Amino acid sequence: MQDYISPEAFQEIKKSFENEVCFIKAASSLPDILQPQRFESYLRNHEGDIHKYLMLYKNGKDIAIPAHSVLYASGQFNFVFEHFKNGATLKLEELEKRDEIIAHICQSLEKEFGGNSWSKAFWTPKSNKGVPIHFDSTSIIVVQLAGRKRWQIWSEFVRKPNLSMASPVSADQLGEPCLDVILEEGDVLYFPSGYPHCTESLDEHSLHIGLAINPTSVIELIEYHFRRLAKSNYDLRSSVHKNDRIDDVIARLSNCGINVSIDQLEQSFNLFNVSSRVNKTNFAHNSLASLSNQYKENAKFRYHEVRSVRVVKNDSTLKIYLPNQVIPEKPLIIGEPSYLALPTECFEVIEFMLSGQDFSVEELKNFVDEETSIALVELLIAHQIIVAN
Repeated sequence: MQDYISPEAFQEIKKSFENEVCFIKAASSLPDILQPQRFESYLRNHEGDIHKYLMLYKNGKDIAIPAHSVLYASGQFNFVFEHFKNGATLKLEELEKRDEIIAHICQSLEKEFGGNSWSKAFWTPKSNKGVPIHFDSTSIIVVQLAGRKRWQIWSEFVRKPNLSMASPVSADQLGEPCLDVILEEGDVLYFPSGYPHCTESLDEHSLHIGLAINPTSVIELIEYHFRRLAKSNYDLRSSVHKNDRIDDVIARLSNCGINVSIDQLEQSFNLFNVSSRVNKTNFAHNSLASLSNQYKENAKFRYHEVRSVRVVKNDSTLKIYLPNQVIPEKPLIIGEPSYLALPTECFEVIEFMLSGQDFSVEELKNFVDEETSIALVELLIAHQIIVAN
């Protein structure tokens, strides 16, 4: 994180988290890395699939991107930038699945604040307004990558809203903004969920990213815990019929003998936090076929920090809990995370492989034989837990 947002700025964000707006000048190096040409090149290289992850909107209305070239012969890229020239804003979704730097930043935010994090890029033509006044259901860190953009932010309108609480907001309801500021390249802005805001680009095109922070809520944790309990408790799975009385339902719950202890809740919480984003783009992954030839060359491997796993050892089994997929802006996991089951004899070698240092198959032979070493490397690569350097 400190390679992209200054430690001082991040400390300010932590102090302001979920309580107030925070603006820091020239606090990010991301404009040196994530330039407009990088996004343009990405779109060019994904002609035919642009409609899957890019949104276009103008004057508060979405513009549908044609999914087939038959509908727009000159191609999706040209369609998008024709509308961009005419005042439409581009919103590129799920950057954390498309860019390794953003993936690492989101993972750092998840480790710091819990829950999950994702990112979007907003590219707005000069002298244009972006989305009308609205509030988000997550806290947001904004980094201005190119151009300048005016931000107006109002004080909290709704405390910790969820998606179902979204509603239109007008300037008449809000009064004067609590912050009216122009962001320039490298500036960082933080505001909590429930704070209405709107934007306007100035004398040049504007590009910024938004990093969403969505900590685990109490209701999500309780729901997750009781769904786990329901696997072994029929009364929690039983139906509620329209003629049932509420006191009958409560009595049924009482008969379950449910007494949630802190230890039980903590166990659920630990499993819940195993959940993290599935990195579908294989940023630094070589194929298993090419890796098989590299074993002989003493190739180096390392733990893939974008993934988050948890190792549990008991008397008979070693379990590596894998992250479940989290879809941005959707509730977190419902089911218990899946896991890899291994013999307990593998505990020391697994601990070594997940320690964060580079290692080779040859070094693993200090713990297990060569056949087991190669099998473990292939298994962890297949699940994107380790990567080949």
